[in-house]
Amino acid sequence: MRNAMVRSPTDEELREERRSRQTRPLAHAFNRIIISLANAVLAGTLLSQTIKAFAMNGELGIRSLATAALPPIIVAYFAFFSRGVKPAQRSSEISYFLVFAGWIMLLLMFINFEGVTYNLGMLLGQFALSTTLSIWILLARSLSFRAVLSSSYGILAGFLLYILLFGIPAY
Repeated sequence: MRNAMVRSPTDEELREERRSRQTRPLAHAFNRIIISLANAVLAGTLLSQTIKAFAMNGELGIRSLATAALPPIIVAYFAFFSRGVKPAQRSSEISYFLVFAGWIMLLLMFINFEGVTYNLGMLLGQFALSTTLSIWILLARSLSFRAVLSSSYGILAGFLLYILLFGIPAY
């Protein structure tokens, strides 16, 4: 039985991706690398925050690990066991880029400015980051390749813009 949240790609989208792979294999490979880098940025930031929490003390590390594990469990439940959830409406690719770029900028600012001084701020930042990663992976299953690629560019642009404005994050 297919999941209600997973959208099947249309024939046109499949033809376009196949044509892209055949006519521009380097561009297609580069796009796949961009998607992998976006995953690495989110997962790496989350992992470094968890390691930092364990370095501070054991209890905070365990709480941090629980905080990072909770959103994937909740999102997995809604993705695989709930019914009646409609797939996301089609939006323009630029909106995915802007939303993800802005959200990553805000999230990194919160993690690095609030999480440095307060343990609760660190945990809330990790929760938001883990939720972002979980929802993004879920969205990637139901969006077109172009929309996923656009959101990946947004994640990377938000991360690089943060570095440009505030320097390398202090994980």
